[in-house]
Amino acid sequence: MLHSYSRRLQSYFSSIGKIRLSWLRNTTFLLSLFLVVFIGENVFFLYGINLSNFFTLSSTLIAVYVYSLGYMGLIKSEILSNPETVKSIDQLDSEESDMHAESDLTARYRKSGLMPEKLQESHQALLQLMDSEHLYQNSDLTLAQLAERLQISSHNLSEVLNTQAGKNFFDFINHYRVEQVKKDLLDPAKRGYKLIAFAFDAGFNSKSSFNTIFKKYTGMTPSQFRDSKLQR
Repeated sequence: MLHSYSRRLQSYFSSIGKIRLSWLRNTTFLLSLFLVVFIGENVFFLYGINLSNFFTLSSTLIAVYVYSLGYMGLIKSEILSNPETVKSIDQLDSEESDMHAESDLTARYRKSGLMPEKLQESHQALLQLMDSEHLYQNSDLTLAQLAERLQISSHNLSEVLNTQAGKNFFDFINHYRVEQVKKDLLDPAKRGYKLIAFAFDAGFNSKSSFNTIFKKYTGMTPSQFRDSKLQR
C-alpha cells in the first residue's frame, strides 16, 4: 500500500524527498518490533520466567518510537504548511480510488472530454512553456501549479503527460532538470562550478535525489558523465 501511494506521488510532485513515506515504513517496523517484544515479555511472565532485560528493551523501543514520531512531525511540518502541497495531496486522495482500478490509459481518461487535437495542442503549449520559462527550476513545482499556468485541469494535464509525453509528472520535470545539468557540466564557462550548484540551479533540492535521478536517466553519476565527455 505504501509502495503504491509513493508511486502515485510522482503523478503530482516533481520532488518527493520531503514527502516520501519511507519514514512511515520505518516507524511502522519499529512499532511492530515493540509489539513482538512486548508480547514475548508477557508470555514469559505467564510462565514465571523473569526477563528483566526484556522489560528494559521494550521500554527503550517505545521511547525511541515516540521520539521518532515527534522528530518526524517537526521536520515534516513544513509539508502541511504549504497550501500547494496540501492541495495536491488532497487531490491525490480523492482520485486514488477512481484511478486504482483503471490502469489502462484509455479507461483512465475515458471521461476527460479532450479530443486528440486538443491533447496535441496542450502538449505543444506545455513544451513551449517549459522551454521559454524553465519552470522545472522550481524545486517545489507541482502538477496543480503547472496545470494552472496552462489553464487546464490537473487531470487533463496528467492525461497530456501520460498519453503524449509518455511520462508521469515526476519523470517529465526531472528529465528537463537532468538535461540542464548535462549542458552545464559541458559548459567550459562553468568548468569550476561544483556539481551541487548545477543541481540546485536545475531544480533539484537535495544531493541524494540529484545523484539518484541523474543516474537513472544517464546510467552514470554526474562526475562519471562529465569525465566521460571531457576525455573525448
